[in-house]
Amino acid sequence: MINKTSELILSLSNSETKAIDRYLKSPLFNCNDQINQLFQWIIKSKSENINLQKAATFLSLTNLVTIPRLRYLLTDLNKNLEIFFALRKLMSDKAIYNTVLLEALSVKNCDKSFNAVYRSQTLNRQTANANSWLQKFTAEEIRYIYYSTRQKRSISLHYDKLFLSLEAFYTAKKLQLQCEILNSKTLITGNMHLLQGDEVYRLAQTDHLKDIPAVKIYYLISLMLSEPDQEKHFTEGLKFINKYKKLFPVEEEKDLYQYIKNYCVKKINEGHISYTRKLFEIYKSILDNKRLMNHDYFPQWEFKNLVTISLRLNESEWCRKFIDSYISYLSPPERLNAYNYNLAYLCWFEKKYNLSLKLLQKVEFTDVVYQLDSRAVILKIYYETSEEESLYYHLSAFKAFLRRNTAISESLRIQYSNLIRYTAKLARHGWNKRKRLEIKNELKQDIRIADKTWLEKQLDLLNSEKK
Repeated sequence: MINKTSELILSLSNSETKAIDRYLKSPLFNCNDQINQLFQWIIKSKSENINLQKAATFLSLTNLVTIPRLRYLLTDLNKNLEIFFALRKLMSDKAIYNTVLLEALSVKNCDKSFNAVYRSQTLNRQTANANSWLQKFTAEEIRYIYYSTRQKRSISLHYDKLFLSLEAFYTAKKLQLQCEILNSKTLITGNMHLLQGDEVYRLAQTDHLKDIPAVKIYYLISLMLSEPDQEKHFTEGLKFINKYKKLFPVEEEKDLYQYIKNYCVKKINEGHISYTRKLFEIYKSILDNKRLMNHDYFPQWEFKNLVTISLRLNESEWCRKFIDSYISYLSPPERLNAYNYNLAYLCWFEKKYNLSLKLLQKVEFTDVVYQLDSRAVILKIYYETSEEESLYYHLSAFKAFLRRNTAISESLRIQYSNLIRYTAKLARHGWNKRKRLEIKNELKQDIRIADKTWLEKQLDLLNSEKK
């Protein structure tokens, strides 16, 4: 119990710690001094693995209570922490609060208060996702029970709203889950029976549901993922996301854009280069979205992807401004590493090779992706500067690194192994016209290559030089 309680306490922010301290001392909750003392001690201990004897000793409780008594104190503290978390969530979400309040008022004969809360709940248009329809259904159901049990015939029971809310929730939620499954290849393999969407697709196209934002958007995303060759689903899906994005909670809005970004990445990997510009514009619209950008730290891998995409589009000036302006949006521990790597990548693109190599030396390999991409940049620098001896040594070391590092996924291992293999081919046989043609044909057929675009560019440069 103490480790479970300690885990909860150590997850608290400073503001939450202060709030719980006030909560435990409030006379409304009748927490004795020993519970508050136990809370303060666990905070100071800063450890998730604490035994009861230590707790009793440091709290000076050994002469006052037994170990079994201390267990009761821990149980009470844990219960109060859970109540605090539940109340905070309840008070932070107006829709949930109104639903709970409506149910509490339904046992009273206070029609005016009940109706006021009901109107407040049903008129709440802040969100239009699936869960908001569930809350509307709950409100309608509580109202239906409230008036039907009182047999007030003068009051309409809103059967239409009851069924609409239920159908909207069911349809939107099932479409949302289907999108998650379609977006995950591993889930598709094990749960193909979940993808039989004929029924939900039929519901999504009915007159009373088709214009509901959550139904419309997830229906289009589901079609986009299941019929990737039909570009109209992508275009329509992006259009409706941009139109209704503010109606969704910010976390769900991020998920909606993630579906769109993943679709673009897949298309780019399949050789549809036009989607690079589309993905770039989507990222730019996200950067302009203060609601999204201020919600949480910008992920360092998204930051890195955006640098790569902008340079593929020759947007080097924009890229430099982006690195300088948005590095502060990353989590503080990630900023320096991300800054050094991405600036090194920009310097490589601008052919400032010495500066790029110096910056790469400052990159701490906190993640295998940084290790792989840093090595890939060094590979490109040695190739582009015709440092043959350094290049062949680096290719050999890179290959050994891929073979020995067990943290690298098989997919990444194949992509970077192919980058090494084709770079070596270009370095050894680039002078030979027949070999260049062979390499070109192989590149067209093989999509599992890290930075295939760079290889194709080097091949084009060799062809133009020989001409």
